[in-house]
Amino acid sequence: MPRDNKRRSVGGKRKQGRRPHSCTHKCTQPLVPPSSVPEGSIPAISVFPPVAQAIIDGRKRVENRSWGLRPGWYALHTNITNISAPKWKGVREHIAKWPPPVGETTTVPAGHLVALFKISGHYVLAEGSPVDVWTTGPVVNEIAEVRKLDTAIKVAKGNAGLWYVKDGQTVATLRKMVPLGDLD
Repeated sequence: MPRDNKRRSVGGKRKQGRRPHSCTHKCTQPLVPPSSVPEGSIPAISVFPPVAQAIIDGRKRVENRSWGLRPGWYALHTNITNISAPKWKGVREHIAKWPPPVGETTTVPAGHLVALFKISGHYVLAEGSPVDVWTTGPVVNEIAEVRKLDTAIKVAKGNAGLWYVKDGQTVATLRKMVPLGDLD
């Protein structure tokens, strides 16, 4: 039976390449972070510097993961992984397909918090149905807003996946960037 690639997403709208998905039913992976974030911390996601730059520039409006992110604010961290290593060839080839930035841009440093970004929701991409060079899934987390830090903050350690910024001074700096209560 041929697969109908037009699926209903949350809210009933028809969207190309999307499978029905809702935060209220069982996901293939649990939503992260859990419903409660450790007190005095902010959830963070680490990505390659070119990915962070594309998010900050507004070219990349989604974050693809194998799990859905809960709606809310996250710190954007640039990892220090050597992207030129042979095992990352596929990532480099994928990045090469991205459209170039429009206008002037700066390069973000590796190993730093560089922005805050807000996830508005997520959906599961139908298997084998990438929508464009940005939307590859399997779970597509939609970025609603990005706030670049005036000065990148060096972080001693990041993590591949979700982790928490716990340093009091860093958390205080990040909390000043979004409306009161939005990071709680």
